Amino acid sequence: MNIKTFSKFNEELTGKYKDETEIIYKAKDIVCMLPKSQMTSSIYGKGTNWCQTQVNGFDSWTGKNRNEKALLIRFLIRGGRKVRFTYFPNKDFYWANESGYHVLEGKGNPFEVQPPKDRIRDVEKDILELIKDKIPQECKDKVLDFIDKNLKDYKYIYRNQNYLPQHIQKFKSEYDEVNNKYYDELKEIMNTDREVYINSYFDKENKIVLQYVPNRNVFDPSKSLDTFENFDNINDFENRLKEIINYEKYKKV
Repeated sequence: MNIKTFSKFNEELTGKYKDETEIIYKAKDIVCMLPKSQMTSSIYGKGTNWCQTQVNGFDSWTGKNRNEKALLIRFLIRGGRKVRFTYFPNKDFYWANESGYHVLEGKGNPFEVQPPKDRIRDVEKDILELIKDKIPQECKDKVLDFIDKNLKDYKYIYRNQNYLPQHIQKFKSEYDEVNNKYYDELKEIMNTDREVYINSYFDKENKIVLQYVPNRNVFDPSKSLDTFENFDNINDFENRLKEIINYEKYKKV
């Protein structure tokens, strides 16, 4: 995240997304915030493997789907780094960097978390350095004050539908269009030759997954992964579908 991008990002936090974003602390080089909705969780969690960017993960950790309503505290650092901790009503917490791995679990003050006694992993070392070098004391004080005031009951915003960025929405719409376009031909192929299996879906990584098994009679389950193909370009996916259809239609001619 360069200076220009970080400045635009700061404008968004106080602009069009402000109603769904809780800004706890903001300075020149760091923003500490809490996403009130899955939409802002997804937007500001871009580039991470945080489960809370998806609607199921967000609803679960914020208490919609279970009794524990945690606070999702996030630090967005100039230069592109992102780190967070999740804080529970019993004062348990865990940290995570962009990798999404839940590490450095503790209780009480999350900024006083201690590394494991036996062996410290790279992800833990990375987070501890960010806490020490990138999060100023003023920010830490603001966060602790926010936790004290909001831990018992924080009002999140819930929606039934998973938010997707516009370019992903467009990609999914294109996939649905192509899938419907060739649906009848694919169905006819599989009805004609019961040994052929062709299926596709839009996965949680926002990619198209295509599975093609030409002959289930000789299919080796141990090599099932070899039958899957991933696409992040709609033209590549459509061309591959047409290639399969043409092959299956004319292979016995």
